[in-house]
Amino acid sequence: MRRTYKWNGRPVGEDRKLKRQYYESMSISVEGKTEDATVSLGQYILIEGDDDDNPFVAQLLKLYTDDSGKKKTAVVQWFVRMCEVPQNKRKLLGREAHPQEIFFYQDRSCDNEVDGETILGAVQIEYVPTEDPFPEGKSKDILFAKLLWDTKSFRALDPELMQPPQSPKSPPASSRGPQTRALPTPDLAVMKRAMSGTLTRGSMSTGKMSSSEAESLHSASKLSAAKALSAKRRSRAASGPHVRKKLDLCSPSKNMSRDDVLGEILDDHTEKTLTSKLNTSPTGRISISIRLTPLNLTEEERVSSLSSHSPDKPRLTSHDKDDSTRAEEEHEDSPIQTAATPRSKRKSAQLVSSRIRKQLNLLGNKADLQSDGEDGDDDCFVPAKMDLQSSSDEEEDAKIDSEDELVVKKRRGSRTSRSTEKTSVSARTPPPSTPRTPRHATPSIPSRSAPARKPGNVLEEARARLHVSSVPESLPCREQEFQDIYNFVESKVIDGTGGCMYISGVPGTGKTATVHEVIRSLQQSAEQDEIPHFHFIEINGMKMTDPHQAYVQILQKLTDQKATPDHAAALLEKRFSTPAPKKETTVLLVDELDLLWTRKQNVMYNLFDWPTRRNARLVVLTIANTMDLPERIMINRVASRLGLTRMSFQPYTFKQLQQIITSRLNRVKAFEEDALQLVSRKVAALSGDARRCLDICRRSTEICEHSGGQKNGSGLVGMSHVMEALDEMFSSSYIAAIRCASVQEQLFLRAVIAEFRRLGLEEATFQQVFVQHQALCRVEGLQPVSVSEGLAVCQRLGSCRLLLLEGSRLDLFLRIRLNVSQDDVLYALKAD
Repeated sequence: MRRTYKWNGRPVGEDRKLKRQYYESMSISVEGKTEDATVSLGQYILIEGDDDDNPFVAQLLKLYTDDSGKKKTAVVQWFVRMCEVPQNKRKLLGREAHPQEIFFYQDRSCDNEVDGETILGAVQIEYVPTEDPFPEGKSKDILFAKLLWDTKSFRALDPELMQPPQSPKSPPASSRGPQTRALPTPDLAVMKRAMSGTLTRGSMSTGKMSSSEAESLHSASKLSAAKALSAKRRSRAASGPHVRKKLDLCSPSKNMSRDDVLGEILDDHTEKTLTSKLNTSPTGRISISIRLTPLNLTEEERVSSLSSHSPDKPRLTSHDKDDSTRAEEEHEDSPIQTAATPRSKRKSAQLVSSRIRKQLNLLGNKADLQSDGEDGDDDCFVPAKMDLQSSSDEEEDAKIDSEDELVVKKRRGSRTSRSTEKTSVSARTPPPSTPRTPRHATPSIPSRSAPARKPGNVLEEARARLHVSSVPESLPCREQEFQDIYNFVESKVIDGTGGCMYISGVPGTGKTATVHEVIRSLQQSAEQDEIPHFHFIEINGMKMTDPHQAYVQILQKLTDQKATPDHAAALLEKRFSTPAPKKETTVLLVDELDLLWTRKQNVMYNLFDWPTRRNARLVVLTIANTMDLPERIMINRVASRLGLTRMSFQPYTFKQLQQIITSRLNRVKAFEEDALQLVSRKVAALSGDARRCLDICRRSTEICEHSGGQKNGSGLVGMSHVMEALDEMFSSSYIAAIRCASVQEQLFLRAVIAEFRRLGLEEATFQQVFVQHQALCRVEGLQPVSVSEGLAVCQRLGSCRLLLLEGSRLDLFLRIRLNVSQDDVLYALKAD
């Protein structure tokens, strides 16, 4: 029975961090039925299980999808039937279970996320108190819940546990528009200190308060308690030698600009206005409505609004002059000499003081703020939304001891795309704006402006089909290996168990291509519901900078989560050790296994140990180039976890290579029969690498197309073209250098290759290679060389860049690597 699932309505919430979109309901269309079933949050649902007569029962808590919109996921609260309780625990109930009775399942280790497309529909569940009997005469489709099961005992069920949860909603509208804010009742002690006009120097030991502290504490009593902590911190910083901005502005030894004078006037006027307003304001709760409008003004307009002579412009009074005189005398009596304040600090201090000042003015201008906030004094500054919300941000800022650090943090937190939030009193010319990088900028491949050009002749068609990345229609010469791997993976997926298989063979023998073909066939069978669905993951040791990155890649491909290697290993350990209903089998392909080797071999051990877990459902297919790699580099506990299921891919023979090329061409007549046979025999004699054979054939078609005798590109590739391609492929400068090397140098290269094949690695020490070199000298009937002579031979090969030597040492433990492929070395030595 085929079902179709689709969301109802638009998303009701979004989680940008996890890239999820939440929904309230989902409709299910069943083939053959006219009406669609709908499941909503809080409803009780049936989930597809192993037993069609007794599906799983759960309560729907959340519905969400990923950013692609393809995978639907549901978060549920499970209920269990009596048949799902272990046989040896059923006697704990103490009575016979009712046929329609289910139990609330309370187990934190159980996975509560299921595939949304496994939901069958809604079901009705009724709560029955523990003392009451089960209702009689009810429909058989109604289920009853009386107890809960916590995997150890049956207990009474609290009916509140069955209450439907609240659906995720979008942020409230009040955070996006005008809001009404009720301010707390002012503190009388703070108001008396604020209304006193005396300006006395305070210290932390005596507890006396300066004018700036009185002003800040009054704002704290009007706005929030967290701002009082910020005010105390600023007063303590102002008493030190680092921050003396207000006193510096009044110092006669400093040249004050027009902007500095305006800032000082605003400070004094704000204090006087605040005192007068407080004398007439009631002591109850004040509710003001604040509506913020975007302010799009240039720097010249802001300064002009300040300098215009409007009736509301603050003027310098005698009281203000007295305050300034007292502050100046205080500063002159200070034992610390006045130093010029840097411009960056003065601007940041003005920014913070202007924000506090404008928020205080809101108390006296609430009527104007209700009418779109059109006030003459507020034209140069509009409070940001973050300044009028909760004070949690300022409680975190209370740990900062310096005002400058506070300003930096404020600026980092309030950098948005709006340019109006960058408020400044000075009339400086703003720097030229630079384009900003988008917040969610991800690299993307540009789309084609025109479709790919189709092959124009037979040779171009053959060259496209012979490319290594081209997927063939069939995989010849590997039918037996394909069938063995297919049967192994299929049996594990059907049984829901785990296992490991080790696949080995020299490069170019079709190991990875065969596994990919097996996975494609199994995925087609899963789409046709012939086998259960499974999840395929592939990692390659060549693409990792560190073996422990394997944990990160596996976790990211399984759950789209990013984590550190240690955290990813812990999450994977929990995932493969915890039982969960409807868990899909995971098929993991590990290519280039030998590159995941570490000193403790913990990465290999975990990859082979996880499939042995009871609830893992993990099938691991490993690929490497060495047949006896487990016995050579793996310790016993790792090799034992790998098991004995192994498969070896033998090198291709010349007939198999010829068949592979013919099947790829697929009736495209582009090669002569003798030319194909020559390529196949040459490659089979060296390594049997099918990729090398395909590269030579492609190069032959290019030579044939660009040759003088085949200008139209319609001729066949002949023997001469193949020979020219072989000379280009194998007769490089490295091959010429190998052919011109001395007998001892050629023997040393043969010893390097022999040691690499013995170890199964691409690196060896000089001592290991020297033992092979002495053995080859005895076989060839030559006198074995000494250690110093062997080091000299090794150095000469390193100077020719045929070998890569470790530059920091020259002894028996010198590490050696080949700078050319082994096929090229063997070709050059066999040609001699």
